[in-house]
Amino acid sequence: MGNTKSIGLVVSLLLLGCAADIGNRDISKQGTVFQYPDGNITIFLNNRGFLDNPKITKRSVFIAYVFRRADYAVECASEPNVQKCEDKLIFRNEKIDSLAFSNEPGFFGYDPVYGYSPLLVADYPQGSYPTEMPPDPPGMQDPDIWQCYYSSFHKGYRCGINNHPIRYLDLSLSQFHMVVYAADGKGYPSSYLVDYNKFQSLNHPVQDGMRFYVYLAVHYEGILEHDLAEKRFYAGSSVFRRPVLPDLISPRIPIRIKLLAEGPYDAPGSVYDIPPFENWYKPGCEASQVQQDDIVFSEILWAGSEDINGIDDSQDEFFELYNRTDQDLIVSNFRIRGMASGTKEITLPDCTVLPAKKAFAIHRKVGKAFKTANLVIPEIAISNLGKEIAILRPDGSVIHSLNCTSPAWGSQGSNLSPKRSMSLANPDIVPTSCGSYQTTSSTQANYAQKSSRIDTPFRSDSDSLPGTIATPGFP
Repeated sequence: MGNTKSIGLVVSLLLLGCAADIGNRDISKQGTVFQYPDGNITIFLNNRGFLDNPKITKRSVFIAYVFRRADYAVECASEPNVQKCEDKLIFRNEKIDSLAFSNEPGFFGYDPVYGYSPLLVADYPQGSYPTEMPPDPPGMQDPDIWQCYYSSFHKGYRCGINNHPIRYLDLSLSQFHMVVYAADGKGYPSSYLVDYNKFQSLNHPVQDGMRFYVYLAVHYEGILEHDLAEKRFYAGSSVFRRPVLPDLISPRIPIRIKLLAEGPYDAPGSVYDIPPFENWYKPGCEASQVQQDDIVFSEILWAGSEDINGIDDSQDEFFELYNRTDQDLIVSNFRIRGMASGTKEITLPDCTVLPAKKAFAIHRKVGKAFKTANLVIPEIAISNLGKEIAILRPDGSVIHSLNCTSPAWGSQGSNLSPKRSMSLANPDIVPTSCGSYQTTSSTQANYAQKSSRIDTPFRSDSDSLPGTIATPGFP
């Protein structure tokens, strides 16, 4: 926005007023939101109550979500708590206008197709890609910002400075400072490059009088624990789900952008309280009523992937759920048995939706053999020896189950070259055993389309050539 002396004076006066105002705020609140005359939204979030919650750890991330104001009064008219109903619909349906972080979870560098590949603004040594990860350069005071990523294209490590390294939540702080930076909407994207590199915020265009809803939210498991910042990215975090689903959100904070004074005794900008942490709540979804065999396993890649050069990756696994009904099903906190190591069960995230008559592919990871997934859950670990597998409601009652131990996986799928999944020829017919599946073949109808989620260096177009043969996301 503008930088004239007059505006600078107003900003200075407002800052003095805000400093005094912080001291006069209600200490029972969770902090303060300031909307400054330049349109920026600055958030001071205190830690009152955070340290008493054992789920908040250094892996957690606090995020300020900004949405354009939306009205769901009609849809929520019959609900006992209209505002909570509206908030759930806003998070489920509305586009995020902007956001800011207490600590960077890998948002700047994540792509749902290609995974986590952050922009490195400088590389060293220039143009070389060592086959072993090199140490940090001497004199690097902040080890988090120097990062190295293996590049399959260059067949070596690409190293450089990441202005947005993934950092732990600093639990020693009594207050977190987050800024949502404004723009006037008239510049080119390159105009905001400095803001992008310097700040953990998206620029969003604002005009006087515009109205937004601001929510403070916490994601308990936003990042992984690792000594190297580049290894902390957690694809299974709810930060990267769309629609986004934090573990807790604050009641909404309605913001009206006030860039101009409204009278001789008025000043631009405004101040808002953050509701106390004990009033934050989960914006979850009520699970659908699912009947016996409404959902089945339609495809399983238990052997992992292989590229066209014959190099395999045993951890590149997925399983697929198929919704046999004519309605979308919300499967919040449904459990999957037999797709993790040992006796562990996998719990589907809140608000997970299985579209009607469609397959929903759940992968252990993306970015190698598979370009995208409906959902990524790193805890997936599928045994080559077969398992008893089941889909369960949150209360543990069984929707669908199969014993795939003898023979292992019904002798379907292949751990040879090429690696091949096991799939149902017609997922609308309920499988009665793992023998009801077939080993997926490149000769089946529309295979080129159905295998489009497999990246080219991994996709085999022949049952006798190295690579991976599977059809994730396509019945």
